[in-house]
This record gives sequence, structure tokens and C-alpha cells, in this order.
Amino acid sequence: MQTSSKIHLPSVFQLLFSGLGLAVFLTSAISVLALGILSLLGNSLFGQETLPLFSLAWTAGISGVLLIPSTAYALMRLLHRPLPNWKLSNPLRTTNRAMLLWPVLVGLGMLISGSENLALWVLPPIQILILGLPLWWLVERGRAGLETGSPQRSWGILGFGLTITSTFTLVAEILAIVILGLLGTLWLSTQPEWMEEITRIGQRLAYAQMDPVIIERIITPFLRQPGVLFGILAFTSGIVPLLEELIKPLALWGFAGRKLTPAEGFVMGAMCGATFALFESLGMFLSAGSGEGWAILILGRTGTGILHTVTAAVMGWGLVSAWSERKYWSLGGSYLIAVSLHSLWNLFAMLSGFGILLTPEEPAASLPLAARLGMIAPVVLPVLALTLLAIFFGFNRRLRANAPTAAIPAAE
Repeated sequence: MQTSSKIHLPSVFQLLFSGLGLAVFLTSAISVLALGILSLLGNSLFGQETLPLFSLAWTAGISGVLLIPSTAYALMRLLHRPLPNWKLSNPLRTTNRAMLLWPVLVGLGMLISGSENLALWVLPPIQILILGLPLWWLVERGRAGLETGSPQRSWGILGFGLTITSTFTLVAEILAIVILGLLGTLWLSTQPEWMEEITRIGQRLAYAQMDPVIIERIITPFLRQPGVLFGILAFTSGIVPLLEELIKPLALWGFAGRKLTPAEGFVMGAMCGATFALFESLGMFLSAGSGEGWAILILGRTGTGILHTVTAAVMGWGLVSAWSERKYWSLGGSYLIAVSLHSLWNLFAMLSGFGILLTPEEPAASLPLAARLGMIAPVVLPVLALTLLAIFFGFNRRLRANAPTAAIPAAE
């Protein structure tokens, strides 16, 4: 006689990745924090040298804390306990109010980043708030008036993004770098003059003693080579967007057999993108600059957060449209849009950092094309960010009109 299993297999999987991730992140946070404190007590590292350890501890710690609800929901589901409804009564209003603190936090961070002692203890949690608040606000704006699913699903998507998606992305990009490195080595073996130049640059860098002025002087002529520039931009603006836009909505594939609406796909995709952006941005701040440089990096990562959230939301809509409505053109079109926007963003973000290609005494017409495009990047990137927001809000408005399933909370 057959007996039907009462075990909810998706919750088993959720408990595995959330519980293991929780253990790994919290253990790592405690270990790295202890290492940082011991380094300070032993006077082996000072100020800005220890900041990466404290930032990494905070990053691992907050990642672990964010996995607690996902772990708890999965465990209670498997134990057949009533699931709590852990959500705010009006999250959009809460995020709108919280965003009022954002410019204050940025200003405070600029002041603190210039002080070694304060930065060590206060800057990491401030950075987490600065990076996280806009992403939370964007997700709430995207799902306002739309069906959001159960809290277990929402926290599970976040947990999946912090553990599985981030790991897949890292492995995929490392593999891409290794493959390209092997191909590049094979090509260089046929170009002895390039091999000699790279060897010479490596020897000079070995004696640079990490001096940024000397390093810039050494690598600038190399970066001005068209082939080198093309290779860098082809990877960051071509291969990276193709990979990341495929992997970011990975959590949605666990719902492929369910009857979801495109609106739910849009909301779930936004959660995937925001989680990906948070984890990526926190990794960028393991070491921080100070003052204006720190603020520019914060603004840049905020813009990148908008990019990842919007493109993943569009991909989520495309995936569910293909599954539930057989609109495969929607999936192809959404992937094309997501990759194109991501490529443009990465292109101009990279070009904006190529200031070392500029030679003040050279007329603009004689500058490399990359340097000339880099001069307009500070204008292009904000325009792209506004375009992404317009796409995001436009999708939300259209989906609400076609399938109004939830009341829009008062925004205030």
C-alpha cells in the first residue's frame, strides 16, 4: 500500500541552502571579526589596513541575519507549525520614510570615511544601510499593487540569491576568465613582442611597491593600446552581462511548474536582482576610500543596484510569460533588453574610470575614443539610471492595469 509523503520538498531545499548559508556566514563573520580585533591588539595592522576585515565581518554577518527568516519559515513548514506573517502592514510607506535618511547617511559616511578610527567601527554598518535602503525601496515600489506571494517565498528568494545565485555567478565568471586567459596565452605565444612587453611591465610592477602613482605611470601606455582596451571592454560589457542576466533570476526556475502570473515573475525578478546587487555592492566596499571618492563610489553602486533590480525584474516577467502564456518572444525580448541595458551601463561605467588615458595637453580630437567617451560618462550614466527607473515604473503600472490583484498601499 502506497503512502503519500507529507514532506514539502521545496521547503527541504530551502532549509538546506538557507541553514547552511546561515551557519557559514555567521561563522565567517565571527572569525573575521576576531581576526580584525586580534590584528588591532597585536598592532600588526592599523586603521585603513584593518577596515577590510571589519567590512567583511559586517558583510558576512548581515548576510547571515538575512537568512534567518528563510530558515525559520522552511523549518516551521516542515514541522507543520503555523507560519508567521512577518511583514510590515505598509512596507511602501516605511521605505519612503526610511529613504529620507539616505542623504543624511551619505553625508555622515563622507565625514566618517576620512577618519581612520571612526571608519573602522562605524563605516561598515552605515555602508550596509546606504546600499540596502534604495534596493528595499525599489522592490517595494515595483511590487506595489501586485501579487507578491507568501512571505516564505519572498524570504526564500532572498536566501537563494545570497547563497546559490552568488556562488553560481562567481564560478561562471571565474571560468570565463580562465578560458579567456588560456585563449589569450595561446595567442600571445604567437606574438613574441607582446610577451616581451608584458614581461617587462610585470617586472616593473614588482618593483613599484604598490605605489599608485608609479603603477599608473607603468600601465597607462599599456591600457592605451586598442587591443587591450577592446579586451577589457569586451569582457565587462559583453560576457559579464550575458552571464549575469542569465544567472540572476535563477531562483525563478524553482517555480517553473507552477501557475504564476507575469506580474509575479516581475516581482520575484526584482527581488532576485536587488539581492544580487546588495551582495555584489557589499563586496565592493571591503576597502573604502574617503570623502568625495567614497561618495562617488556609493552613487555608482546605487546606480548599479537600480540596473540589477530592473533588468532582473524584466527577465522575471519574460520567464513567466514564456512558461504560463507560451510567449517565448517575451523571454527573448526581455533578455535582449536586459543585456543591452547592462552592456551600456558597464561600458560607460568602465570608461568613466579611464581617466588615466587622458592627457591634458592633447586636443580632444587626438584622444583615444575610449577617453572621449569616458568624458561624457558622468552624463550618460544618470540618464541610463533614469531610463531604467522609467522602464521599471512603467512595467509596474502596466501590470497593475492588466491584473490588479492587490491594493496599492498609501505611499505618503
